[in-house]
Amino acid sequence: MTKPPLAPTRSRRRVLTVVLVLSLLAVACAIAWFTVRSRGAERRRVEIARIQAANEPLVPADIPWTPPASGKDPSEWLMQSATVRNGWDMADLADPGKYTSLLDRARGRAFGEDARVAFERFEAAIRPIVSENADPGGTWAAYWVVLANRIAECNGARDWDERERTGVDLLAVGLEPSAKLARMARDVHAIDPHRVASLLDSADAAFPRLPLVEEAGLADAINVAAISDALAKRPVDALDRVRDGLAMARVHAPAHFGLAHTVWAHHMTRVLDTLQTVLSMVPRGLDVTDIEAALTAASPREELQRALRGERAFGNRVFESLRDGWRPTDAPTLGGDSFFARWRHTLVADGDQAEYLRVMSSHVEAAGKPAFKRGAVTDPPANGFWTPNASRMTIQVRGPLATTDRLEARLVIARIALTAYRAGAKDALLFLSKSSDPYDGQPIRCALGEKGLVVIWSVGPDGRDDDGRADSDDVVWALRLAE
Repeated sequence: MTKPPLAPTRSRRRVLTVVLVLSLLAVACAIAWFTVRSRGAERRRVEIARIQAANEPLVPADIPWTPPASGKDPSEWLMQSATVRNGWDMADLADPGKYTSLLDRARGRAFGEDARVAFERFEAAIRPIVSENADPGGTWAAYWVVLANRIAECNGARDWDERERTGVDLLAVGLEPSAKLARMARDVHAIDPHRVASLLDSADAAFPRLPLVEEAGLADAINVAAISDALAKRPVDALDRVRDGLAMARVHAPAHFGLAHTVWAHHMTRVLDTLQTVLSMVPRGLDVTDIEAALTAASPREELQRALRGERAFGNRVFESLRDGWRPTDAPTLGGDSFFARWRHTLVADGDQAEYLRVMSSHVEAAGKPAFKRGAVTDPPANGFWTPNASRMTIQVRGPLATTDRLEARLVIARIALTAYRAGAKDALLFLSKSSDPYDGQPIRCALGEKGLVVIWSVGPDGRDDDGRADSDDVVWALRLAE
C-alpha cells in the first residue's frame, strides 16, 4: 500500500502565489503597454491625417518655397550681422570713463572728421549743464535715460531740443556700421526653409537659430540714423532708413519658423517706430507709395500662422528623428539617453507627438482670428510623464499673439497716417471710416488738434477706448501735418 503524496507546504504555496501574481502583473503590464502604444499611435495618425487634409506641411521638406528671382542667399549677410562692431553705443556714452576715452580719441581724429564734429557739438550742448550741477555723475546718467525714453517715445510731432539733437547725432555716428550693414539687406532674398533644414541635419541641431540680438541692434541703428537724418533736414535719407528696415524684414518673410517670425515682427515694429517718429519731421510731397504698399502687403496674422505651421513641421521632424534614435546635440534634454528616458520615450512617443501636433494646430487656428474674435488660447502641454518633449517644444503662443495684435493695429494706423501725409486729413478720415481695429472690430479712432496735429489710435489690448491718452492702453500715433 503506497503513501499519499505529501500536501504542499505553506512556503511552496507562497512561492506559487507570488509567481502567479507576478505573471498576472506582467500580463496586465503588457496589455497596458500595447493599449497605450496603440492609442497613442492612433491619436498620432489622426493628427497627421488632419494636417495632411488641410494641405499643411508636416516636415520642412513639405514647406512651399519658390526661389526668388533676384537677390543673394542671406547666409553671409546673417553671419556679418552676428559679428558687426560699432564705434560706440548708448551704453558706452552713458559711462563717463568710456565717454572720456572716446572723446579724446575723436579729438585726435581716430574715428574721422564726422565723429570729431559730432563729439564737439555734443560737448558744447551738454557740458555746461553737467558741470554746473551739484551731482555731475547723476546728471550725466539722467541725460541718457531721458534721451533713450525720447527715442522710444516715437513722437515726431513734439520738438527736439539741442541736447537731444546732438545726442542723437553722436549716437548715429557710432552706430553707422550697423546702419550700413542693414542697408545691405536690400541685396539678399528671404531665408530658404529647405536650406535651413539641411543645415540643421548636418549640425545635429533641433531648431534654427538666428542672430536675434545682433539684428535687433541693426534695427535700433536704423531708427537712430533716421531721426538724425530727419533732424538734419535730410528727409529723403530718413525715409530711406525706413526702406532699409523693410528690407531687413523681408529677409525673414515669409517666416517659416518661430524665431524667423520673432525677428520679422521686431523689424516691422522698428520700421513703424521709425516712420512714426520721422513722418512729422519730413516735408510733405515726398514719394512714399512704395512704403505704403509694403505696409499694406504686410499681414501679421498670416505671417504668424505660416510661422506656426513651419515650426510645427520642424518640431514634427524632431519627433520623427527621435523615433529613429537621433539625439540633437543642442537640446540634450529631448529624448534623453538614460535607460528610463529611453523606456519612457518608447512608451509615450506617439501620444507625445500627437499632443504636440494637436496644440500647435490649435495655435495656428487661434492666430488666424483677430483679437476680438479669438477667445481662449490653448496652453502648452504640462511637463509630465506623458508629454516630456511636447511640453518643451510647444510654443507659448500668447506672447506672439500679443505682438501680432499690436503690430496689426499699428499697421492700420500707419496706413492712415501715410494717407494723411500724402493726401491730407480728409482722405485719411475716409480711409479710417473703412478700417477695422483688431482689438474690437470698430473703425480706428482719430482726433484733430491745432497746427495740423492728427492723433490716431486703437483701443488696445484691454478693448476700452481711452480717447488716445498717453497713460492708457490705447495704441496711439501723433502726426503733425505741415500747413
